[in-house]
Amino acid sequence: MRKPSIVAPGGSLEKALIAFDYGADAVYVGASEFSLRKSANNLQLSELSHLCAIATERNKRVYLAMNIYPHQSDIKGITSFLKTISNIGLDALIISDIGLCTLAKEHTNIPIHASTQASILNTSSAKLWQSLGAKRIVLAREASLKDSDHIKTLTGLETEVFIHGAMCSSFSGKCTISNVASGRDSNRGGCIQSCRHPYELSNGETHHIMNSKDLLGLRAIPDYFKYNVDAVKIEGRMKSALYVANACQQYRQAIDAYAESKEQFEFLFPILHANLSRVSNRGFTDASLIKPASKSSISYDWNGYSNSVQFMGIVHHSSQNESLISVKQPLTSGDDIMHITPVDSSPKKFKISMTSLHGTGIDHAKPNQRVWIKGVYPQHSLLIK
Repeated sequence: MRKPSIVAPGGSLEKALIAFDYGADAVYVGASEFSLRKSANNLQLSELSHLCAIATERNKRVYLAMNIYPHQSDIKGITSFLKTISNIGLDALIISDIGLCTLAKEHTNIPIHASTQASILNTSSAKLWQSLGAKRIVLAREASLKDSDHIKTLTGLETEVFIHGAMCSSFSGKCTISNVASGRDSNRGGCIQSCRHPYELSNGETHHIMNSKDLLGLRAIPDYFKYNVDAVKIEGRMKSALYVANACQQYRQAIDAYAESKEQFEFLFPILHANLSRVSNRGFTDASLIKPASKSSISYDWNGYSNSVQFMGIVHHSSQNESLISVKQPLTSGDDIMHITPVDSSPKKFKISMTSLHGTGIDHAKPNQRVWIKGVYPQHSLLIK
């Protein structure tokens, strides 16, 4: 059975490598300009080139998001940037704007993926992008899996459909509330997530009227196979390394299990669902994957993120009987901590013992501090509590 590939977010070089380690086949990343996540820890050109080299060695792929809607003032910079990245080994450019697509075809030979921001919902739109040179379309968030099959069948284009992560309440992300509320252009990477705020209504009540729940496509895995989807996409370039690793690992297991047998998938389903739920989320919806999203996809009385674990640290490398970690939350020697690894998603408990970079014992460590902990753990193991 042909398996859809997993396309995961790479909000930084480290997160992109973690996505690979935890099961992603490809990552989508942003450079310092021209993507819709201006506030992400986007990759510098040297990092992008380094990531492409690693991906080639590991038979993985790197897609660069250039999905802004550019103004005339952006064109000169975009043209120069395209020439710069033309030969660094990228596997695709993710593009929303047809003008930018034309520039990309003119100045590079990099394959084009039409972004979800392009709002492709029908074969006519798909054929237009195909005529512009697109190899793949990332379906609009409003499209169903059945829609994706219809488009694929009639065009022969590759299809990519979102499977997990945050949802935007506007049409395919084309929101301008940030523009008028803060002077930051949502469609040039400046979104302030106005849809997440509570609003006072005319009746005096306050609700989160646009706060969408997060997409969870786990139950729809059989349909991703049924409708021959080429790739499933995980949202989250602004999310933590734990979010990226956890989502990649669970969907890797889900896809591999269903390819083995329906029974194997059904057996693992409750475990995978619980593991996806343990990391920070806004509640879950299947959005428009099966039928158009309804009011049940909105969290009107939102009381904060749901999660059952905290991200405490990440392992960089090990030496003899200890491992170097970056601390994400305050740690105290003697704390009971758990870890997950690229090869084992079941948390294993241990009692933490820390020393400084100079080798002296310490009782406390602060976020962003690097310390040694007793024990040997694989690179990119994640500490949770």
